[in-house]
Amino acid sequence: MKKTGQSDFSKGVYNGLPIAFGYIPLAFSFGTLAINGGYNFIVPTVMSLLSFTGAGQMAGIQMMIQAASIISIFLVNLVINSRYLVMCLSMNQRITEKMPFWKKMFIAFGMTDENFTVASLYVGKLSFSFFAGLILTSFSGWVLGTLVGALVIQILPSIVQEALSITIYAMFCGLLLPAVKKSGPIAIVTAISVAVSCLFWFIPVLAALPSGINIIVPTVLAAAIGAWLFPMKEQQSADVKGENSDE
Repeated sequence: MKKTGQSDFSKGVYNGLPIAFGYIPLAFSFGTLAINGGYNFIVPTVMSLLSFTGAGQMAGIQMMIQAASIISIFLVNLVINSRYLVMCLSMNQRITEKMPFWKKMFIAFGMTDENFTVASLYVGKLSFSFFAGLILTSFSGWVLGTLVGALVIQILPSIVQEALSITIYAMFCGLLLPAVKKSGPIAIVTAISVAVSCLFWFIPVLAALPSGINIIVPTVLAAAIGAWLFPMKEQQSADVKGENSDE
């Protein structure tokens, strides 16, 4: 995941390009969903510019189409996006430079699942320049995909639209599997998360809970168990910080 001979910003762009290309089909589907719901192309495009959350935007536009109340849309998105708080707190431990508040807000805005995964697996200093390249590149793919999907939906058959919606999962597996192969603890934590997720799918009581709970609970629970089973020793933590500061 690391490419030498480049600035931190260029490294961020390099790592963000696969995410951007992976986002385009999902954003395309989001744009087509909005158009099918009776909105013009401006609505989904503005939503993608102001928010950077695929699951939250998908849920939001569906509730808007169903004429749900603003409070309901807010609460659902609050639940769905709560996991980003955990991700941002985790990333805050990896940042090696002092940053003003607005820079941290920018990083928080761009802390998607995929950007978090790339940043977590990246070997090296996580500077603001790196995050700027990573986030701006992936964000461009998201906004561009939304706009294109909203504009060209009429010329594509429905079977193609449905097929495009699964590519985001293939991309996420591609980001995760290399780390699972290299690290036993990561593989165990991943297996725990998958097992807990299955409970939310197969147990009726859990399946009936609001959308987003099935993402937050497995993530937090698996992370907590992983921290308990595989704690990072103080010396290991110091070594990681030392490697980052030498970059």
